[in-house]
Amino acid sequence: MPSGAVTSTGLELVRRLTAFGQEVAGTLRRASVIDLLVRHVRESLTPSEIAVALFQQTETIDFVLNWPPGRSNPRPLLELAARRGSLLINDGLETLLREAGLASPVVTAGSWLIAPFIAKNRVTGAIAVRGEAGRYAPADLVLLEGLVSQASIALESARLIDLHDDGRRTWQEVVDAISPALCIVDRTGAIRRANRAFADLVNAPPASLIGRPWQAFGGFYKAGIGCNSEVSVLRPIHSDRTAATNPAAPATIKASK
Repeated sequence: MPSGAVTSTGLELVRRLTAFGQEVAGTLRRASVIDLLVRHVRESLTPSEIAVALFQQTETIDFVLNWPPGRSNPRPLLELAARRGSLLINDGLETLLREAGLASPVVTAGSWLIAPFIAKNRVTGAIAVRGEAGRYAPADLVLLEGLVSQASIALESARLIDLHDDGRRTWQEVVDAISPALCIVDRTGAIRRANRAFADLVNAPPASLIGRPWQAFGGFYKAGIGCNSEVSVLRPIHSDRTAATNPAAPATIKASK
């Protein structure tokens, strides 16, 4: 009978999952999430081998971690997890792989836990954990599923942050290449984004502009600074009544001497 690396009591499972959740909360990089997951799996399940992969939209692997390094190709096991879901395998691994049309890795002996990462009903990765023969029990699979579930949330959050950061960098590169000064304001008239031309025009570091009312920099056109420049202030869409009273109402100011 499998001895189980984790006690079957619900309290122990909750304690371990809570500890992982507290550490992974706010982790903003995928590699850091995987590092934390691997550390908690090692502490909780004392495995002899761990393999983790993250998949792209095309289901190709774009990130692989093997612990310890230099182990055999884990891809068949990770693909099995992606296809079949979470499994506890104490024997019959080669049969499962053969039925799935997957090649067997060099090492199949031992007790295996496999589980997929899932976000928005899509498999985004998988993990395979190997222990000594007969090492793992159903409670261990429940723990791994809980850890992977929390890691899936953190990985999806990190992916969205990466997309947002990429979008901000692309936007900034585009607007910085525009010669007219440009700033984007919110409904209160506070600056949310500005290009380098606007920062140069008002003689202020770009980072210092965010959150300040754009009217605070209105003196540049009254003083005639930046002649032959055009300043565009982009504001949210309002109803006619709101726009008439909104402090951000001016949309374009031409600066001249």
